[in-house]
Amino acid sequence: MGTEDTEDTAAVGTHRHSGEPVDGAVDGAADWRLLVQESPNHLWRATPEGRLDFVNARMEEYFGQGMADLVAGGWEKAVHPSDLTHAVERWAQALAGGTPYEAEYRLRSSADGLFYWHRSRARPVRDPVTGSVSCWIGTNVEINALRRTVEVADARQDMALRERERLVRILQHAPAAMALYAGPDYRLAVANPAAEAIFGGRLVVGRTAREIFPELEGQGIFEILDRVYRTGEPFHARAMRVLIDLDGDGTPEETYWDSVLQPLGAAGEPAHEVLSHAVEVTHLVAARG
Repeated sequence: MGTEDTEDTAAVGTHRHSGEPVDGAVDGAADWRLLVQESPNHLWRATPEGRLDFVNARMEEYFGQGMADLVAGGWEKAVHPSDLTHAVERWAQALAGGTPYEAEYRLRSSADGLFYWHRSRARPVRDPVTGSVSCWIGTNVEINALRRTVEVADARQDMALRERERLVRILQHAPAAMALYAGPDYRLAVANPAAEAIFGGRLVVGRTAREIFPELEGQGIFEILDRVYRTGEPFHARAMRVLIDLDGDGTPEETYWDSVLQPLGAAGEPAHEVLSHAVEVTHLVAARG
């Protein structure tokens, strides 16, 4: 089970020092008990050995059991079977070391019989003279929505990773020159063998497109790339004229390309990567005269 971060609280339902009101905000011990009982979270207390000896009304309501049943160990029956060992082991570790306890596990609600994720925390309350643990104060807070959000995010990340791996496999076997550029400065993430065969050692992973192809500056290519990245809209061109240094001798040559720049990301939103697909058609253009 578990608590909020109240390490020195003397006991559930009493003020940490004298039971007196603080600046008149709480009127005595009766009101403290009311705060404990009506708290929206589960509040509980355990003996130094870890046995429950108090639970608030919210816990009784959630578990559908009275205090006597919960204190007798009934709460364990409400823990999801897959989570019980983890919860008990973490509790045993805290008890053995006298250290704060924290664990996340699913608890069955008596209202609908469903399991909901909770974060359980507890801290030891120590005797001011001996320093030994006099009791444990804990709380259970429902975090079901948070866990579901994290699970969905993790699933989406896993799916995106698998899609990227699939894309790289396809890219490596494509006959066209293909390369993947990441980020707003278009750093080369991967290039397939067909692209490497054309451009050789120029395609260094981590370098920007402008560093790899400086001769493209002033030809409108980078402006097109900027637009694709910014708008998330793909670009298609047939027999596009490009002056590029294919031989690596520093002299750009007139070439023609069927080209596609495909943004990777949600439709209509800025891309996080751009996939370049290019097929040289210079010989076809020359044949047409």
